[in-house]
Amino acid sequence: MEAVMPAGGALATQHVSAVINGEPTDVVCTRYSNTVFVLLTQIQKIGVLLHVLPDAKEQDEDQTYTVKFLLGFSEDLMIDVCAREIGKRIMSESQQAVPVLLGLSLKTYDAPTIRAAIDLVMAARVW
Repeated sequence: MEAVMPAGGALATQHVSAVINGEPTDVVCTRYSNTVFVLLTQIQKIGVLLHVLPDAKEQDEDQTYTVKFLLGFSEDLMIDVCAREIGKRIMSESQQAVPVLLGLSLKTYDAPTIRAAIDLVMAARVW
């Protein structure tokens, strides 16, 4: 798994695949100067498109995050949980808290699937 860099060197992309709960799962992460794009899919489609942003915080407060649906919608709260945790993990490991643009389409959103999917995203680190 090596990052792919264009001629200018400004863009890094990483692709990883695994089988999660019997389903082929793909992750593509691309680092832009002002955001990280993550595609996490088990159906080879973007699914819902979400924007995860860090909230403003006081010095002694824990960081919180806002998740906005840009395309698509679901009342499944586990999609929000999954997006928030992916954003939190990426922003806590990156040099600066850049927003995360997340294309998400898993077949199920149970806790074991989400944990395995987040681990797969973290294996595609470009931040």
